[in-house]
Amino acid sequence: MRGFTLIELLVVIALIGVLGSVLLVIIDPLGQIRKGRDTQRKTDLAQIQRPLEFYYSDKGRYPELIPFGAEWKEADVVYMAKVPQDTLFPAQRYVYQAAADGSWYTLYVRLELGGTNLEVNCPTSPCNYVVSSPNAP
Repeated sequence: MRGFTLIELLVVIALIGVLGSVLLVIIDPLGQIRKGRDTQRKTDLAQIQRPLEFYYSDKGRYPELIPFGAEWKEADVVYMAKVPQDTLFPAQRYVYQAAADGSWYTLYVRLELGGTNLEVNCPTSPCNYVVSSPNAP
């Protein structure tokens, strides 16, 4: 009865390891995770836009600030139960900027894999994805 030698087993294990490494590079699971987080960020900005438009229709102007990560409520009106914020980088990812007269707003975000606008100078750091009110400059 003949079995495998130690050398044969080591060669097969090494080949499996090399093939596994190549597959990990090709599949890029971390890229898919980053892509998912970027998709969530874009969805968050779209969700924030709706209450901004409700606020505008109520008050005739856009708000000066948005409470990211908290309830957005003014008087008896709740605009959002909880304004989304980036779970990975809550302090630096979402940026809201409004005109001094409240006539327009812009929401900026820094995506991990890049966005539609390559590099935009947002107020705090470089951003690469922007959504804004229809009348933004």
